[in-house]
Amino acid sequence: MRHGTEAVAWRTGEVNVVVFVTHDCPVANQSVPELLRLVDEFAPRGVILRVVHVDPDAGWDQIREHARDYGLEDRVEVLHDPAQRLAGALGARATPEAFVLDREGGVRYRGRVDDLYTALGRRRAEQGRRHVAEALRALLAGEAIMVEETEPVGCLLPVPRADG
Repeated sequence: MRHGTEAVAWRTGEVNVVVFVTHDCPVANQSVPELLRLVDEFAPRGVILRVVHVDPDAGWDQIREHARDYGLEDRVEVLHDPAQRLAGALGARATPEAFVLDREGGVRYRGRVDDLYTALGRRRAEQGRRHVAEALRALLAGEAIMVEETEPVGCLLPVPRADG
């Protein structure tokens, strides 16, 4: 785990998935099993998954505890973006919101991790579409991504502090 986003090195040749979260967003927390499935399926193919906490009031100890509690600690890169510089640069609006970046750093997909939630407070019994997985499969196969953007469902980004 690394503190801050300034340490993120987007190396050419890597496909990156960035997912913005807060420790207390129930929708983001319920997306964790899918994030771990993404790691299992795509990390062997060179995809880097980064979970980025955007709560300006969360401390690093709280973020580390969240990562341990949800089984993310040794599986994904966990970052803290309290000033929401990375979130702002990508135009993130909610947690969880995912971005798939191609090998040149271009955004190829943005939106929901999957379709488990149809609206805030409206959860399906089972996941149907795996939006990030579908985008990654197409991107890695050199095919067109059929759905490049979906509307994120989750918690609004917290307001960053003025001193951040």
